[in-house]
This record gives sequence, C-alpha cells and structure tokens, in this order.
Amino acid sequence: MDLVTDRLLDLKQGETVLDIACGAGRYARRMAEHGANGVGVDQSAEFLNLAKTNSKQTGVDVDFKRVDATDFDQLIALGEERFDAANCTMGLMNMASITPLARALPGLIKPGGRFVFFVAHPVFGRASARRKIEDDHSTRTSRHTITSWDYLDATPDMGLSVRKQAEKQYFFDRPIGMLLNAFFEHGLVMDRLEEPVFPDEVENPRPTGWANFKLMPFSMACRLRRIAV
Repeated sequence: MDLVTDRLLDLKQGETVLDIACGAGRYARRMAEHGANGVGVDQSAEFLNLAKTNSKQTGVDVDFKRVDATDFDQLIALGEERFDAANCTMGLMNMASITPLARALPGLIKPGGRFVFFVAHPVFGRASARRKIEDDHSTRTSRHTITSWDYLDATPDMGLSVRKQAEKQYFFDRPIGMLLNAFFEHGLVMDRLEEPVFPDEVENPRPTGWANFKLMPFSMACRLRRIAV
C-alpha cells in the first residue's frame, strides 16, 4: 500500500503535503521522512494524541491538527493553495459524505497539484463482498471466488477494519462512478488508477485470506490533479 501511494504522490523534497484522515499518523510521518513538510488531519482526538506521541518518540516533525474532513469550512481554513499534494489512505469509505472534501481540494492544492486516495476496492473489497472457495468435483480442483451482489447499492454497511476489532463500524462503499464523479464535478481530473493485489511474500494460512486471491485486487488507488491554467 505504501509503495503504491509513494509512487502516485511522487513527493519532492520540501513540498507541503496534506494527509487527510491521518489516524495515528503513520503515513504522515513517512511523508516527512521523505523530505516533505507534512500536515496530518483527523477528526479523532484520540488518534491525534497517539499521532503526536509517535511523532515525538520517532523525532519526525509533522503538524497534526483536528479537522473533520466532512466539513468544508474546517478544510479550507487550512490554507488556500497551501499544499503541493494531498493524500487520503483508506479514509474515504469511512466518510458519510465526500462532497465537502471534493469541494475543498481544488482550493487547498496548488495549480497542477495532485490528490491521491487509496480505498478498499469498490467491487472486490467492499464490506459486503464475500470471499469463498468453490469445489469443482468433476476435476477435483478448488477455485477461489469473490461474490459482490450489491455493487451499485451505496447504502452504509457495517463491518470490521481489522480482525478482532472490538466493534463493527460503518462503511460507506461507493461505486467507482460515484466515487470519482464527486471529484470530477469540482474540477479535478484523473491521470492514474491502480488496482493493487497483495505481494507474493504475504503469507496467510486462512483459506479465504487475501493471499489466495492473487488475481483479485483488494484495493484501488487513484491520482487526481488540479489542472494548471
């Protein structure tokens, strides 16, 4: 995931980059380690406290702020045309609305600036998709498949982000068209789309673990730009 995001962001030394829904600040620190001036925002005070603690312990300087990414005014207050690039890793599907962010981004990033987002794949990685093994008794072989029966249904779903998570959370899975058009409608254009699979070295003993689905992308990464006029 990080390598794909690194490649799409293509950070340059000294650039100012916004990490949206930064959580505990892991990727924001990675951006700073690559020489960027990182600004990480999240609406969770608990996550931000952890991010600040981790940043202090590692000696990586990142400016963390409490900002609700579904609030246009809070976003734009970060500074118009302040950022060379922006990033959102696995955060859009946790936002009830992405319209405020889509509206704010063209004002936040400089002309020609880019926005990279990484989400669970809208088809194969959505909360309602089911991974399973089908046995072909005629050939004595097994086939790993993924079933998604409600792709166009954007109704919020409940699920887990990680195994053994204490409580389920809401996921706002959106079809690809709905996801991208939100940003197209506010002036951003897309110049790169990737559908990563887990690398070969990933080991997962569970029969329905992602390591057994090498031809099914678990995620989707996009790079959009503000057109330089």
